[in-house]
Amino acid sequence: MNKSAFGKILSIGIPVLLIVLFLIIEPVNAKILINSFFTKRIVNVIIAVILVQVFSKTMKLGGFDAKLQNAIRMITKSKTMGTIIPSALFGLLPMPAGALVSAPFTEKAASYLGLSREKTFFINYWFRHIWEYSWPLYAGVILGSGIMRMSVGKFALIQSPLVFASFVVGLVPLLFWTRNHPSRKHESLLPFDRKTIVEVFSPVVVLFILTLVLRININIALLVAILMIYVMSHINALNFIISLKKSIFSFTTLLIITVLFLKTVIEKSGILTPLYESLVKSGVSPIIVGMGIAYISGFFTGITQASVGITFPVFIAVLTKNPYVAPILYTTGFMGVMVSPFHLCYLTTREYFKVSTRETYPIIIPSTIIMILLSLLYLLI
Repeated sequence: MNKSAFGKILSIGIPVLLIVLFLIIEPVNAKILINSFFTKRIVNVIIAVILVQVFSKTMKLGGFDAKLQNAIRMITKSKTMGTIIPSALFGLLPMPAGALVSAPFTEKAASYLGLSREKTFFINYWFRHIWEYSWPLYAGVILGSGIMRMSVGKFALIQSPLVFASFVVGLVPLLFWTRNHPSRKHESLLPFDRKTIVEVFSPVVVLFILTLVLRININIALLVAILMIYVMSHINALNFIISLKKSIFSFTTLLIITVLFLKTVIEKSGILTPLYESLVKSGVSPIIVGMGIAYISGFFTGITQASVGITFPVFIAVLTKNPYVAPILYTTGFMGVMVSPFHLCYLTTREYFKVSTRETYPIIIPSTIIMILLSLLYLLI
């Protein structure tokens, strides 16, 4: 069994084991569980996760990946931004092993700066994930907002400072590494074509405006964006239907359904209330305990939404009282994912750049520690 398969088994297995354990300790009527699970909010979350996958697959079917490469070559002149832009832009499109898609573009841009393989790996890997804290297309954001019974837009707004923090944390080492390197422009810079730029960025911009500005339901916004890509790219109807089928019956969809059911079991059984009360009485900070659980679940599953699905329901009382605790738990779990040997992006891009764990961890780990500390500082502010 390979590591990625083992990570997937863990990400499903942990919630399932918790469900079984909780129901053995504190049985709940099956009818109550089913009625509590099939609510409008939970169904909307599941639909949103499916539509996110359809959106990503439709972008690829429409050839937007190649168009995006051309757009980058049209607008990029700065050596620094030219290295960051490919992975950051593709990071707007949630997909398994997504960092591998931007790897060739980042590799080319980094070659102008003479960056080593492990440093190029870090830039591609880190900036691919800066949006995952609050971009409403990510399953972790959708799931987190669903568990907290909060709109995706509001949850994303609370988490948004972490995107800026992550950008800075990644930018500082890049500026340090290239401080003595002369500025260079991209080779074969394409003529600026407004039509191509507008076509590539319009679906993403529409999503941003509809969800974060107009506060329109994420499912409606996704449907609009998917329809835009479908119409603009003249996608074959059969291929589109196949991508829809794959999205509905994907591992991601199964994982989301599992952790949402875990949330329902925890809420209806009340199993964790005595544990939470005992932790408070013992003097142990629930935040510290939550951070530990989040990091461990993120590390051993390599999937952000698994960490969110395991941790958020357990500490829902704390999150309800103070929603600004969410960034701490989310970030800690996500940083566990970023150093996880089961993370698909980590596995595939490490192989692409031919770098070892020994070469990558000394760069990644300090950055993840800084992000966790910044999330704690955000709560204090």
